[in-house]
Amino acid sequence: MVVEITEKNGKIIKKKLISVDKKDLKDGNKLKIPEGITEIGTDALDLLRYGKVKNLQIKMADTVTKIGDQAFSELHIQKIRLSDNLNEIGEKAFASTVFVNKVEIPKSIKEIPKACFQEATFTHGIELPRQLECIKMNAFEGTDMAELKIPNSVTALGREVFKCSTIKKVSLSKKIRYIPAFAFCNTKNLGKIEIPNSVVTIEENAFANSGVEKILLNEGLQRMKYYAFAGTNIKEISFPTTVYHIEPESFMYCKKLKSITLPSSLKYIGESAFFHCGLETVILPPNVKIEYRAFQHNDIKQIQLSKEEYDQVKSKESHAFRNNPALSDVYIYDLKTNDSRFLPKRKVKKLGKKQR
Repeated sequence: MVVEITEKNGKIIKKKLISVDKKDLKDGNKLKIPEGITEIGTDALDLLRYGKVKNLQIKMADTVTKIGDQAFSELHIQKIRLSDNLNEIGEKAFASTVFVNKVEIPKSIKEIPKACFQEATFTHGIELPRQLECIKMNAFEGTDMAELKIPNSVTALGREVFKCSTIKKVSLSKKIRYIPAFAFCNTKNLGKIEIPNSVVTIEENAFANSGVEKILLNEGLQRMKYYAFAGTNIKEISFPTTVYHIEPESFMYCKKLKSITLPSSLKYIGESAFFHCGLETVILPPNVKIEYRAFQHNDIKQIQLSKEEYDQVKSKESHAFRNNPALSDVYIYDLKTNDSRFLPKRKVKKLGKKQR
């Protein structure tokens, strides 16, 4: 074991573990980081990594307060006991590491740093401390894990935090205000998720190409940005009354999406918002601005919209409902005159005609 000692005025103020070798192990796989060590340096266990030691059992003295970058990365750990006084973990500290047993992060940790567990495997999961405040970008990107509960103390998540992971179930903190960009992008096993009332914005690509089939959007949500749920397996969705804008391309290529419930508060549906979905019926609240190709290429059979909205979508430039060959009924209502009517069949066909 190589240890660097820092002294001040003849007094030891820091003992940093620089390197560990196989000869420091007991019974071939047991490592004890002794009392007095205050810091574990960058790549400190790389000799064990290159030596391909399996089923490491690591016990860390409570004097350790800091783990350096990549210190425990690419290891195979059967069991690890972290210091109760640990307050800082470096980037990629446990990246690509296999954990055979459940991992418990001590309550002294307030932040999971960038890429901390990137590409790691949690055979029996990980438990985060109730005092945790922040999980930074890529922290669990590409991890192999079944589920995770994020404590309500967490107020911020970083970009790509669970991107490409195998996570099936996640419980989000009720204090986060944003679901960051690419947070759950390509999480193919994630089938259901509830968005807490605290969330006001879902950033771009947040759930794009994930396996999400069911999502509960609670009151308080205001914006879903570009490609937020694009390419998911969502079958139906009900938007809360706090949503005023549905951003461009936010649900495009949701081919299993059959039903949407739009709130009376809605004012805007962006370009290609529901492009190439499986929608069968669309009921629009009045005074919604509908952008280019908003509902193009669906299985829509029925549309209900206001006269003003119809005047928007019938223009040659709109293409809002083009490529809906099954379209048969368009119901138009006029709030000013209280009149309503069905669009003649020839105009219905023109509105939903297939492009060559």
